[in-house]
Amino acid sequence: MGENPLYEKACAFADRILDMSDFLLTPAQHNQPYLTNGGKLHVKGRSYPKFSVEVCVKQIARSDTSIAANIAEGQGVQSRADLTNKLSVAYKEAHETEYWLQRLKNRKVLTAKQYDSMDDDLQELIKMLVASLNTLKNGRKQSQ
Repeated sequence: MGENPLYEKACAFADRILDMSDFLLTPAQHNQPYLTNGGKLHVKGRSYPKFSVEVCVKQIARSDTSIAANIAEGQGVQSRADLTNKLSVAYKEAHETEYWLQRLKNRKVLTAKQYDSMDDDLQELIKMLVASLNTLKNGRKQSQ
């Protein structure tokens, strides 16, 4: 898809969330610790999936993968307005992902350290989306 830092960041974060989701929804006896972006995800005393955790994990996987998917769709649009729309949807999905990440922290599925690491990546992605949307908005005003 060419070199697109926003897309690359969104895909890397989606892979991280999918790794976490696979780990949390796989019965404990089948899990081996694995590396995710340089760190291991460990859940002490794990007895997942519980219904509420399963709901959160499935929702975060859906919302997060939608970020990269919308950015990818934006690469094939035919107008600046279409691109703005796709990036706006990605931005909204990023905020939904933020919500579900917080739920996983509050359910004590993620430690504070794990949450902080993932949230740092997500906040960087949100800043990149905001910058891209601002560039599109400012470019539109200049051309009018």
